[in-house]
Amino acid sequence: MYILDTHATLQTPYGYRPGFSDDDIETIQPDQFAFIKATPAEIQDRRLNDASRDRDMESAAALTEQQDMALHMTTAFAAAGRTPVAVIENSDGKLDVAVDAFIPLLTRDQ
Repeated sequence: MYILDTHATLQTPYGYRPGFSDDDIETIQPDQFAFIKATPAEIQDRRLNDASRDRDMESAAALTEQQDMALHMTTAFAAAGRTPVAVIENSDGKLDVAVDAFIPLLTRDQ
């Protein structure tokens, strides 16, 4: 089993670009997709408190759009690979809940 952590979309000046191609999905042959999300306010707060990286501050509307596009793209990847996609909420102070939702994805029968 492999876990690949990546962005489902890349925002460009011309719109969103998929993070994977059909060839990538065919080559990787994923068994599962997991989309990890948080509220825009949580994302903004995490970025403000992350001194390890220089990040642009984006509006809640922009973050919502980015997550929506990424979820739509993840769903398209899952459809192309005939693979399930799980949506996991990563709320502040509730990492254990997110982990508890993620672990069964790693241990399920293929």
